[in-house]
Amino acid sequence: MLAPKETPKTPFTKDFEPVREGLFNLTEWVYRRIKALNITSAKLFNRSAAHVYTAIHDPEAQIIKPTYAMDQGTGFHWLALEPERFANQVVADNPISKKSNEYKHWKQAQAGKLILKAEDIEKIKKMVSVMRGKKSAMQYISSGWREKAIIWYEPDYDIWCKGRIDWIRDDGQVLVDLKKTQIATRWAFEGAIRRYDYYKQAAHYMRGFAKVMGYRPKEWVWIASEIEAPNECNVFVADPDEIESAEADVENWYQRYHECEVGGYWPGYPDEPVFLGYEPIKIEEEIEEDEFSYF
Repeated sequence: MLAPKETPKTPFTKDFEPVREGLFNLTEWVYRRIKALNITSAKLFNRSAAHVYTAIHDPEAQIIKPTYAMDQGTGFHWLALEPERFANQVVADNPISKKSNEYKHWKQAQAGKLILKAEDIEKIKKMVSVMRGKKSAMQYISSGWREKAIIWYEPDYDIWCKGRIDWIRDDGQVLVDLKKTQIATRWAFEGAIRRYDYYKQAAHYMRGFAKVMGYRPKEWVWIASEIEAPNECNVFVADPDEIESAEADVENWYQRYHECEVGGYWPGYPDEPVFLGYEPIKIEEEIEEDEFSYF
């Protein structure tokens, strides 16, 4: 199998409207602004179509509010996949009082950098060290391509989609997703898969990769690393039948997105009172620690 090749031409207009399919090397800032359906915005259909529209057309809107835990996850991704970026853009937080003018001036000087607690930087280093000591992990990430964006057109739904793959193994047959977590046991991770629609994410990415590259990778793999000592990690190979089953749900999101675009109507919550007590209420859970609002 030939290695994946990037598409050299720019895949979007000056207004970030997608115009070209392919595999691209894009910065996070650019990727976030491309007006296409990604998995994070698609999952917002669980709230309302208005949330989906806002996520795609207003990338600065904080529908999913950034958290420090997400910053930890970003740092982990950078050190594991882009160590030079970690070295250049991650700084240890200044221990002086955050209320002082000195701290405010110091923070202004760190514009554009990721500020983490010194102890958390050490935890991230240990996470990556443990991961790199695991044969089970290194067979997937020892060589390959990092942080590649895929953009593709869905002709059956007349919509554009996008995704950002953490890692593509050098043979092009395995897509890898890194996850920072508190507990990386099988039972805990299977619970996270159900809660946060990880199989739907895998289905979306595998579908896009196949559309762009002309073949479907053999495996989707999660590498889950614990943020707390001893910073152990586990490697989970996705069940292909589960990915196939999840793809039907992903297509339902594509259909809803198409209907909203054609109709020009992105409804929010129903404009009517909600009477509680007649049916179970599903409590909206907080976002998983390692999720990223722009993937």
